[in-house]
Amino acid sequence: MLGFAAALFGAPLPFVEPVILASVVVIGLAAAAALKVPTPAAMAMVGFFAFFHGHAHGGELGEAGAASFMIGFALATAFLHLAGVVIGLGLGRVFGGPFGQMVTRGAGGLTALAGLWLALGA
Repeated sequence: MLGFAAALFGAPLPFVEPVILASVVVIGLAAAAALKVPTPAAMAMVGFFAFFHGHAHGGELGEAGAASFMIGFALATAFLHLAGVVIGLGLGRVFGGPFGQMVTRGAGGLTALAGLWLALGA
């Protein structure tokens, strides 16, 4: 929401789209590698990427009302994250054990590859 507000107030932010693509690749690779990151570092990384995502949404406001648009994209983002967590945990539990971990890590790898595919102009 801070990035959204920055866009509303006209604050320029370079490299918005490349950073958003980088977030898909970086977070996908972190999941694929089962990277153990200290919680404060993970929060900082996610917050950095979220700022750019929010700025992009604020820049796309168009004729919509700022408050309703912000609430809508924030709720949609929260539900998408919740769905990702549920699917990720569910895959790990359905397949169980080491195979479940491989499936979950594979999903992270596919996410990173999808981000690279988008970055290369898909």
